Amino acid sequence: MATEQQLANLRPPIKPGEVRNPQGHNQYTYRRNFEKAVDQALGGKLSPELKQFIPESVLPLIEGREDLTTGEAIALVQIAKTLTGDEKATSETLARLWLKTERHEHTGPDGKDLAGQGESALDEFTRRMDVIESRREADTGADEPGSPGGLVQ
Repeated sequence: MATEQQLANLRPPIKPGEVRNPQGHNQYTYRRNFEKAVDQALGGKLSPELKQFIPESVLPLIEGREDLTTGEAIALVQIAKTLTGDEKATSETLARLWLKTERHEHTGPDGKDLAGQGESALDEFTRRMDVIESRREADTGADEPGSPGGLVQ
């Protein structure tokens, strides 16, 4: 049962004919519109107003490039900061280039960790491949008629 404190924050029920979202936009519509606006801004040519915010160390990289988009300018600034040793910029750049993977722990029905089995399976596969390769090398050397196990090439 809900307490009075919980009910205090609830809005009254919608009355017949009442519209609480007259434009029909939900959070996804706003997000999509924002993403479109950002794409248009980043895809457009770099304006002189925005050039003033580019660090002087990056200006030589963009001089003479009239077709440079805002997105490309942002990328150049980020890379220049990374190359100058800015730790935060380096971290952000690497996070964009190589996405972090989550570590998942897997256990079997008996509760034993299955993650360690992956390495032993790889070792077993490598061992088997070595055996196959050594047999292949031994068999290809036995070309004489009547030799056991020769491979046909």
